[in-house]
Amino acid sequence: MYGVVRRRIEWQHRSAQSIDGGEIRPVRARLLAALEADLVGPFGAGDPSADPDDVARSSETLTLPPSRWYLTGFLAPQGARAPEADDLDSHGGELAVGSESQADDAGSEEPEPKRPVRFAASMGLSVYLPAGKGGADAIEVEVSYARYDKVEIALDREDKKTHGWKRVPHGPVRVSVPLDQAVLSKGVGVPLSAGLVVKGELRTTDMDGLEPGTRVLSLFLVNDSVALEKDRDLNYVFQVRFALHYAHGFCWRPNRKGEDAPADDDQRVLALLFRDRKEWAVGHNTSVLQPVPDPDGKVRSLRTTQIPRYEVPSVAHQPVASLMLGMRDLAQLKDGHALQRALSPLVEAYEKWLGQQRHAPLDRNALEETRDTLVVKADRVKARIAEGIALLAKDDTVREAFIQANSAMFVAALQADRQREDPRYSETQRPEWRPFQLAFVLMNLPSIADPSHADRKLADLIYFPTGGGKTEAYLGLIAFTLLLRRMRGKSRKDEGRGVAVILRYTLRLLTLDQLARASTLICALEEIRRRNPAKLGNARFTIGLWVGRSATANRLKEVHAALNEFGVGARESPFPLTKCPWCGEDLRIENIKLTDDAGAVSKTKYTRAVVYCDGAQCLFTEAKRAGQGLPVLFVDEQLYQELPDFLVATVDKFAMMPWRGEAGMLFGRATHLGDLRAYGPMHHVPKDAQPLPEGLLPPELVVQDELHLISGPLGTMVGLYESAVDYLSEREVDEVRRAPKVVCSTATARRAKASLASASSTWPASVSSSWRGRRRNSFTPSVSSSRRIWWLIAVGVTASSSPALVKLRCLPADSKARNALSGGSLAMASRE
Repeated sequence: MYGVVRRRIEWQHRSAQSIDGGEIRPVRARLLAALEADLVGPFGAGDPSADPDDVARSSETLTLPPSRWYLTGFLAPQGARAPEADDLDSHGGELAVGSESQADDAGSEEPEPKRPVRFAASMGLSVYLPAGKGGADAIEVEVSYARYDKVEIALDREDKKTHGWKRVPHGPVRVSVPLDQAVLSKGVGVPLSAGLVVKGELRTTDMDGLEPGTRVLSLFLVNDSVALEKDRDLNYVFQVRFALHYAHGFCWRPNRKGEDAPADDDQRVLALLFRDRKEWAVGHNTSVLQPVPDPDGKVRSLRTTQIPRYEVPSVAHQPVASLMLGMRDLAQLKDGHALQRALSPLVEAYEKWLGQQRHAPLDRNALEETRDTLVVKADRVKARIAEGIALLAKDDTVREAFIQANSAMFVAALQADRQREDPRYSETQRPEWRPFQLAFVLMNLPSIADPSHADRKLADLIYFPTGGGKTEAYLGLIAFTLLLRRMRGKSRKDEGRGVAVILRYTLRLLTLDQLARASTLICALEEIRRRNPAKLGNARFTIGLWVGRSATANRLKEVHAALNEFGVGARESPFPLTKCPWCGEDLRIENIKLTDDAGAVSKTKYTRAVVYCDGAQCLFTEAKRAGQGLPVLFVDEQLYQELPDFLVATVDKFAMMPWRGEAGMLFGRATHLGDLRAYGPMHHVPKDAQPLPEGLLPPELVVQDELHLISGPLGTMVGLYESAVDYLSEREVDEVRRAPKVVCSTATARRAKASLASASSTWPASVSSSWRGRRRNSFTPSVSSSRRIWWLIAVGVTASSSPALVKLRCLPADSKARNALSGGSLAMASRE
């Protein structure tokens, strides 16, 4: 079983991007060393500064049998591969497959039948060797391992003892293995190992990309010891590592996988992008460390590891000559032709780069066909960007919305930066777009501005590595959409009110994590509107959180109950944000007020929940925004009344649509509109409410973040509800058929079209990202060569245990590393 331990390290990547790479690497080395010491052993491996030979020779005494202490890196005898019956951890226990506890919105796959766990009895590598030249030929196998002897150990009292397991290191031992099939089949014993045998298979291959006569050698280290009925761990071997040394050098295999996959398949694209990757070995019950070539370029040694890792290069954003990226600079360009000149270099540079890719030499026809297909798609992206720039030059309203969106993004970025411990901006460094973000916004302007545009029903997917700026890209598009809706809405009775944008997440944790960033943008938009109500209307901009009851309240009476709980210090705030999204001031339960329609605090006639900030310089205090406070709605009852412009929701919340008539109003299905609230068929409508014969406008934009999480049963549920969302969102208004534009975001583009197809049969897919001619050669994003930038590292665990047990054991490794991070030792406690 190969599991990737990535999420925690990825989180550290997000929070520490600005930290010097030289500072991060020693910390990361200790984390990885702690993980290896915990899962493979011995304890000495937890110190990355320790000499590897000293670690291999180190001694330790465990209070449990080592097969229960360590998770991987050991070999059991052939006849004793099943864990003992009382070893519940190894069997999986409550963590076995099919019995994991899941959050109600986790969207996990269907439980699988519980599978028996079998310890590994062998581990090996398959490698490529050059054609034989006759005569004797052999490969050197270097083996190191440890056994554990059962000993008596004293407890706290000298007169009381118990049994423990003491480590006895062995090796490294070198074994010369002849490259003869008869010898390999019989096996070569490891000297003084009492049962370890090297066995293998040798054959030639005519695999494409390898020289004629190239040989494939599969070599295994097998534990042929006798299985014991009692104290079985005496014949197990632990911390098993071996290396292969071949004087003539190993061969590498080119990556041809997926080149001939069906047209327009992900595998064909990956084959093109990773065509320069070299495969040196394939692990069996183990993995291989990245080899280091000798000065002559040949690789003569390959070593195994149970904790493989790969350093994922950090992405740098290459500048585009003469392209204006500054948000404030773009916000100050009022003239359409000046704005067009400032943005056109993006199209020109993209065209030049595509010209280079069109004629780039490739080795095989299959790669050229894939390249040509991608270039055609990229040409379409280029044309869409150019169309967006042209629209800004000729449409005054669209241009004004774009300018104000840049202003809002600029202000929001500065406000968020003031709350960081390590600010990014200064007088000389101001917020600006990354080229791919600006390209994404520009290419979607026409389909947002024109409901009948051909691209309106095209689902655009933006993908980029974690921390690369996807969220900022679609927030810029959201700001434009909200502003354009209000500017055009001045000619309507409703002034463009209602939900214009829906941002959907699959998991509630992700939803709450991004709410603060989106709320900062809404605060900036509201300040712009407040200063110019003639263009943007009299109703404030608001953002609403529409998630499950466990995260927010459904009714105002629940907020009232929370505010009046006994014991002020013990009360938990029902407001989902702990800090003001505008100034960063702490928000407590005391900041929430229940008010009536006039904005006066009321304990009995409340109709709204208002959150005020206490910051002296904040714009959203009670003195400055009486009756309104922060433009963040968090109670379902209030959402249905006020109808926020921007709705942040989880996909499972759409299950409420058949049961709550008010949910239809989020899609513009309102019949009347008052100064403070909208009304639908289920409401008693006051006489002074304004009738809406066609209802409010439906949503203009739907953003599905973290698209890759829509899979399995969750994807099926999303697809079912999407039919209802499509029906509610698409209708004729002012003799124009309106449907929302759909954009998606993900950090991985694998199976993107399949995910979109499972979510909705009405969304054709377009992957909106800079096509890459080579893995390290993109249009604007490229791999950074600076070693001062901290690069993310992906870590794997090769183990035969249940995935849940692997995850459980990997999490405590971080906490155990805290001692190592502070220079202390890795003290390992008994797991009884």
